[in-house]
Amino acid sequence: MSQYNLISTVHKPTAVTKCVSGEFIKKGVTSLITVQTSRLCITNIEDEGSVVVYDGELYGTVTMMVLFAVKKQRSSCLFLAFEKYCCVVIWDPKKETIKTLSQRQLLDRRTQVESPLCALDRQFNIVAFHLELGSIDVLRISDDGTLGQFEKLKVDEPHFHSICFVDPLVFKDSARESQQSKTQRQISPTIACLFTDGKKVMNVKTYVIDIFTRRVPVISKGEFSQQHLEITAQVLMRVPEGLLVVGNQLVAFISPKKKSAIDIQYGDDAWESDDELDQKSELGSISIQATCYSSSMDEVLISDANAGRLFRLRLKVTGDKKPNLKLQYLGKTSRCACMTHLNKNNDDMIFIGSSTGNSMLIKILDDDEGPKSRPTLEILDTFTNLGPIANFCLLGSQSGADQMIACSGCNRDGSVRIIRNGIGVTELASLPITGVQGIWSLSGQSGSTEVVVLSFVGSTKVLEMKQDLVEEIPITSFSLCETTLLCSDVWSSDKNALLWVQVTASGAYLALPTQSPAASQCSVFKPSSKDGEIVTVAAVSKSRLVLACAEKLTVLEVKGNRLVEKKNRMLKSQISCICISKDEKYCFVGQWSVNTVSVLSMDGLTDVLTEKATGDLLPRSILLHNFSGTNHLLCGLGDGSIAIWEVIESEGVPSLKDKKVVPFGLQPVTLRVIETVTQNSSRGHPVRQSVVFACSDKPAVLFSQSGRLQLSPINLKNVAGICPFNTSALGDANNLALITEGNFMIGSIDGIQKLHVRTIPMKRTVWEIAYHKSSNHFACIVDATPSEPPQVLLLNEHSFEPSSVFSLDSDEVAPSIISTTLLDDPEEYIIVGTGYVDDIKIQSNTGRILIFKVQSSQLVLVVEKEVKGLVLKLLPFHGKLLCGVNGTIQLWKWQEGAGGKMDLTQECYHGCRLAVVSLEVSGDLILAGYLFHSIQVFQYRSIDSSFEELWVDRLREISAATFLNDETFLVADEKSHDLFVLSTDGHGKKLRVAGGIFLNHVVRSFRKGSLTHPIQTLCDPQTLPSEALDYATCPLKLDIARGIVFGTQAGSIGTVVSLSQAQYTFLQMLQESIAELKPSVCNVKWETWREVSEPQLQSQASTNFIDGDLLDSLLDLDQPLQQQILQSFNNQLASRASKLGVEPPVLTLQSLIDKVDSLMRVGV
Repeated sequence: MSQYNLISTVHKPTAVTKCVSGEFIKKGVTSLITVQTSRLCITNIEDEGSVVVYDGELYGTVTMMVLFAVKKQRSSCLFLAFEKYCCVVIWDPKKETIKTLSQRQLLDRRTQVESPLCALDRQFNIVAFHLELGSIDVLRISDDGTLGQFEKLKVDEPHFHSICFVDPLVFKDSARESQQSKTQRQISPTIACLFTDGKKVMNVKTYVIDIFTRRVPVISKGEFSQQHLEITAQVLMRVPEGLLVVGNQLVAFISPKKKSAIDIQYGDDAWESDDELDQKSELGSISIQATCYSSSMDEVLISDANAGRLFRLRLKVTGDKKPNLKLQYLGKTSRCACMTHLNKNNDDMIFIGSSTGNSMLIKILDDDEGPKSRPTLEILDTFTNLGPIANFCLLGSQSGADQMIACSGCNRDGSVRIIRNGIGVTELASLPITGVQGIWSLSGQSGSTEVVVLSFVGSTKVLEMKQDLVEEIPITSFSLCETTLLCSDVWSSDKNALLWVQVTASGAYLALPTQSPAASQCSVFKPSSKDGEIVTVAAVSKSRLVLACAEKLTVLEVKGNRLVEKKNRMLKSQISCICISKDEKYCFVGQWSVNTVSVLSMDGLTDVLTEKATGDLLPRSILLHNFSGTNHLLCGLGDGSIAIWEVIESEGVPSLKDKKVVPFGLQPVTLRVIETVTQNSSRGHPVRQSVVFACSDKPAVLFSQSGRLQLSPINLKNVAGICPFNTSALGDANNLALITEGNFMIGSIDGIQKLHVRTIPMKRTVWEIAYHKSSNHFACIVDATPSEPPQVLLLNEHSFEPSSVFSLDSDEVAPSIISTTLLDDPEEYIIVGTGYVDDIKIQSNTGRILIFKVQSSQLVLVVEKEVKGLVLKLLPFHGKLLCGVNGTIQLWKWQEGAGGKMDLTQECYHGCRLAVVSLEVSGDLILAGYLFHSIQVFQYRSIDSSFEELWVDRLREISAATFLNDETFLVADEKSHDLFVLSTDGHGKKLRVAGGIFLNHVVRSFRKGSLTHPIQTLCDPQTLPSEALDYATCPLKLDIARGIVFGTQAGSIGTVVSLSQAQYTFLQMLQESIAELKPSVCNVKWETWREVSEPQLQSQASTNFIDGDLLDSLLDLDQPLQQQILQSFNNQLASRASKLGVEPPVLTLQSLIDKVDSLMRVGV
């Protein structure tokens, strides 16, 4: 690996941090707008379900998001506030994307507050920011959505906990309104501020912002304030005729008319719950995380961050009477980060956005039958969130890609997630059968595919599903003593009746489906016996068949119960494969010796066009399929690759264009069309999608997603044949019958998507996980609950049910676990590192190393070793055990101790003052990352059993680090959210910064591996081109098998793959062209977004990293913009060629798209 790297997102961030709802896309349609850290997602909530209409990247972290209206815009505007800028955007219905109306840069502050605050008044369209100590910045929005200039207003208090604008109804009939002149009837906006004074007392104070009497806004003290509020108050929110102050123990309503606060405590009646985790010790503490107000329902929802409890506060304010407040406990949801009322069709629906668990769409069900009745929650939909990913391990799969087993979520939202690339087939039943040459399914009278035909050498068997049994049945009209070449449903062209057809070497056999086992024979077509013709290949459409006898092509039509010959023709070469277009107008033919694909008209078998397959590769299977409205011709080749053409029909004549070859296997490919059913939403209807299954040694599925052709591997190997098998007995529309490695298997296929996530709820935080290969179990560490101490769990590999539990002490934590063998011992052990902690000491003085073996699926403690500190990290190292204990690196060896028992003995150690947060090894090298201390690289000296410090970096706060090679290291900075490449410079011990990019996410761990099907591998780096211009004509081959996978707190998953210098130079020119021309939300430049915080670098710009997400965005842009980017890129290539004195290469748009599409498969 080198200092040049490609970084791509495999799974987008899913932790929801902000949400709003309203009519944004169009009137009458409720849109749910969510922010997942640095992505904006817009989902329309419709009667048939939720539909995502926009999902795009934001160049910044959103701190506030509000929907509002202005006079000169027909649709609602969206105000977005970021850390460094703010903007107003609207929906562009013509381009179906976000359009930026205005943007303002936030000014740099000398005394910036730790947690900036922002509030927007929808009536006056004024925004207030609290960015600097002792001041409020005001920003006005004009009637067309343009942002004005910042105006800085001084206030008495240095710091606020929360701010909001006050409802103008608060001042109705007040002294201020009566004093307004006839020309100034407007009530100026008033902002309320929650703060703690010097006596540690919580107060609310209001300020009036006069925006009418002068050009520059003037701030003055407001009419009312409130003192001595609850000290834990966190949220100040606007409600009709007053304010709500929400704290951990009470809610207070305040207004100028009523100076006294009304407090409501969360009583014991709120804790009634059947949840086994709801013990009094847990429920006694509340931490308010999110609130939202519904004007239509006159209620406030309050969420508790500790346990995900949801409360409803009914608010009724009438005249001068004391406000009527009623608090109800509704139930539990995921821990809430934000929430919003949807109020669609008068349904009280609430979206719960979570950053630590799955987000939810819920509905409140009120029960008015009794005085003690309590409302309940109904979960309508869930939205998967992987964040935060605390740790993970990678496990190999049959497809060649790795599976990620991740510790996801925290507290009651904690879970284990199994994340894999591609599409999974779950086995439902199997039967050992060898020698199968082909498989097809036939439809019954009910439409279900309950009959399967298996072809062998010299025979054919027909199987039928009866209830839960598979039985062989005879069909007398079929030739069962021959090898079947094709079997399918057909329809009579004149009677529109369903029939069955079988094609063998001797001819075509037509049968009528009946309820009896023996279907009556209808018709038989046999080729000329005089010429010794035998059928070699066949294809079928709705009512036509095409048979090939060597070079002879024959077209048959099904009329009534008969097969009628329509036309025949001799071709120049033996035919290898055939397919028929869905409209039965054209026939596509592959030929052996001439290595071509020809298009013939079905009526006269006349030539339309002929296309070279590719190189010397022979076509083995051919298929025409429509992906997202565009026809594609797929040709399976003998080397395991697929040639793909786009079929364009002009004036009734088809043409083939934009050919590309996709490699994915090593054996010849057979193509079949299957249908899958994906549940678009738990509230919506199933979505049926037609896809292409490529049977080979490494099977895959081709499908269309977002208008782009995608290829996903299957979690099986060596699939020889496949067909639908949807029977009423199995009750699943995604069932298939497959022939794989000597088995006839009935399986259920996943819905079509890039990554599949399986969730194992643990209802507590999972800190670490490891795989015990010899027993096929996972071992994980789970956090304590009020009723249970921390535990080590042994989980079954398939069911993930605990087979064994080892409880730790109640004051003990276990941050590390591994599964490994030790020197001269074949036993595979599970090793756990622990420590005893309390609330006072930051570091532990005592810990344990626990060594378990697995016997009969049970954890058996073998060795318990006490150590002086918290065992933060564990790694196997040359048959020994490497530990990070507090701030020391310790090496323990496994040897025979007292009494002849095996025990751990410390061999050597290296001390440091700070805690070890990352530990990696490569050969004799050890890479250690420390809290607030960056990294150190040691070399283990076996001669004297010591650690020698080689290199060090002390400028970063490390969250994770790993080796790229023995002199180059990948480091994640927790504070700045940057990724850096550190390298040795050959002089001294100090590491230099060789590259960096702003990631905007906290990375907790790196793992060597790949979630991608390893289609391309870098066999010999010496054979790669050394000049960047050469990659204009040759493929970009990457060694994805030796890539690095990482997970983040926001739930995103990324990959890092190394590049050669020539590859980096070529892609950097493309990156610059896209960044220059691609529009972004808020008009923020890509270069600004990816800047790093690094004093060592001369420039803060991203260096030596290629942003794979930016390259991937090229494929989603409209064609005119793609053409502009292509022109800019070709200009850069020409400029480089001019400097080198060579002929400049010129790329076409299609070749550039194919190159990027192929490259982005490293992140699929």
